[in-house]
Amino acid sequence: MSFIIDKLRKIFPPSIHSFNLEMDRVLRAIEEERQSIVSLSQKIDDQNHLISNELKNISLQTSQIKKQTSEVVWAHIFHDTIVESTWLKDKTFSPGRWAVGYPYLYVMYRILNEVHPKRILELGLGQSTKMIAQYATSFDDVKHVVVENDKSWIDFMLKSFQLSERSSIVQLDLEMATYKEDKAIRVYKNFKEQFVHSKFDFILIDGPIGSDMQQYSRIDILNILPGCIGEDFVIMMDDCERTAENQTTLEIERCLKRYSIPYKRGRYVGQKEFVLILSKNLEFITSM
Repeated sequence: MSFIIDKLRKIFPPSIHSFNLEMDRVLRAIEEERQSIVSLSQKIDDQNHLISNELKNISLQTSQIKKQTSEVVWAHIFHDTIVESTWLKDKTFSPGRWAVGYPYLYVMYRILNEVHPKRILELGLGQSTKMIAQYATSFDDVKHVVVENDKSWIDFMLKSFQLSERSSIVQLDLEMATYKEDKAIRVYKNFKEQFVHSKFDFILIDGPIGSDMQQYSRIDILNILPGCIGEDFVIMMDDCERTAENQTTLEIERCLKRYSIPYKRGRYVGQKEFVLILSKNLEFITSM
């Protein structure tokens, strides 16, 4: 604006003071209006930022409420399903937080009860162990192996329930390993040496602890695939709302594709999420 005023001043003689004064007044008014607009724009931006943050908080809260509601629904479904179970005698479970959730318990029970797996590998001792141990106790043709690193946790859990001779716990220490570009992944030490010659039709993965892993987590199974699975198989990976666990499930799929092994993938959501990777003939498990 000032360059226009300068040109006008060159056209008119400098003696025209009233013109200069009027132009100065106009220029000041325009500058004040500009500053007012800038200030208003900043206030609008600040308000939009506050609204955006509030909307994000509402969205997060809504998501949490949805998950909690879903977990409650799964709890009712699970309890209704097991109420007349002939082999699940102790029906008391404490799911949630670090333990598996109700949808996990429900799907696991349906697999045990209807698919009747005979060779079960469980990574991580916990609530799922209480169910599988009772299943193994009830059927002579079942072998159940649990991998756990924490001796004090093993001792504590064994005070609340006893394992039959068909269930065993293998204690393996933890170490950090490398996989692809990820240089620090927590794994069970000597896991491959322990299980490379074993076959399982049901593999449950809820260990080792993976909440602090960045790119991949719980990759132990990748070291024995596909030799560790039979023609009919189910692999369950808990905590797949987290990136690292979810990335490992994708690596499991890549392995199966590499060896031309047909499979299906399913996902269940409650307070937490878990993924199923299983043989095609068991696809019904993905939508129970």
